Parts: sequence; structure tokens; C-alpha cells
Amino acid sequence: MPDRDPPPLPPADPDAGLPTPPSPGRVPPPRLPPEPAPKEDEAGGKDGAA
Repeated sequence: MPDRDPPPLPPADPDAGLPTPPSPGRVPPPRLPPEPAPKEDEAGGKDGAA
């Protein structure tokens, strides 16, 4: 048994196998959805601007 070599490890390819988490500085951060516009005017002046 000790005479046998271990099975060769697969190449460290980021595109092979399971999807690896994005590395910082390698890919841009996920785009966040645009924040909804404040509906203060439609809320009837909840801020006191009746």
C-alpha cells in the first residue's frame, strides 16, 4: 500500500468543478437593485409637509 502513489489531484481550475465564490478584486460586486424613490409626496406629506 505505501508503495502506491495517491491519485493525482485535479487541476486547480476555477472554471472546473463546482462554482467557486468570487474572489475579492477579481469580479465586480453584485449589482444591487435601484433603491425605490421616496414616496413622501404620495404619502400625503408624512414628514409634515402637508
